[in-house]
Amino acid sequence: MTGLLLQLKAWLHWLGQVLLDGMLADVFDRLADLLFP
Repeated sequence: MTGLLLQLKAWLHWLGQVLLDGMLADVFDRLADLLFP
């Protein structure tokens, strides 16, 4: 289960980097940390 959460966090980070050109990558990282501490 933990591995799945880590994958989801990594995916959120990738999504922020690629789709938003890195502008909101930090926001996505913080969101992932809040959702999956």
